[in-house]
Formats: sequence, C-alpha cells, structure tokens
Amino acid sequence: MTVNNIPVNVAKEFSLSGEGKTIHYSTVNGPVLTYGKPPTLVREFSGKDIVQQDTKIGTLITVVLDSEVFSAVTTENLLSVLLPKVVGEKNPVQIKTEAILTTSISGGGIGFPESGQLETYEFLPLTGTASVQGS
Repeated sequence: MTVNNIPVNVAKEFSLSGEGKTIHYSTVNGPVLTYGKPPTLVREFSGKDIVQQDTKIGTLITVVLDSEVFSAVTTENLLSVLLPKVVGEKNPVQIKTEAILTTSISGGGIGFPESGQLETYEFLPLTGTASVQGS
C-alpha cells in the first residue's frame, strides 16, 4: 500500500508513554510487550499472550493484565493499544495513539449483576515513537 507514492510501512517497535505509564512493543524477535509504571511495576507479555488484530486504522494489540474468578464470575482486566500505520522510512516517527484499559465481567451465578454494563473502559492517551527498522 502507498500514500502519495510513499510506501506505508509496518513499524517493528513502538515506545509509548502517558500518565506515568510506559508501553514498549516490539516484533523484532517475536511479539513482546512491556507495560507498567517504571521503575517497579513493569510486566512483560510475549507470544500467544498478545492478541493482534490488523484493522483499517492500524493494529490493535491486547493482553490480559489479570484475571480473577470468584464463584462463577470471572473479572478480567485487559490492555488494548492501537498501533498506527506509518509512512516513509524515517526512523523513529513521532506518534500519538490511545490505550484502553478494560474491566470485563463474565460468567453467571452468585455475584453476577442482574442488569447493567459488563465492561468499563478507561482511555489512556499515549505519545512516543514508532520505528520501521527496529533496533
């Protein structure tokens, strides 16, 4: 795909931050995502722990931050990040995007709400860089 005869590239590395949190995603040696609030609260995800969906507006990556089962009710906290497409060969490219922190309730039985919303969302604005060649 091209825009104005310039190739649209798939970036191999993203370094993002916002609201005191950092996200680094790389596909150079297989998919690896680190997320957290440095220097102490940093988690790493890799391989099948990362769900990747290519869309018309970029690539959406999602990881399960944690999951808790109580009775027959499961609560999951998810992190989803939209990784935009980039144009040209310049490295790195400055980008702005969003992460979505989702809390999702599923299951049934005692503790499951009788009515209401099953997911809640918190949006995290991010800025940083995307690199086409990777390091």
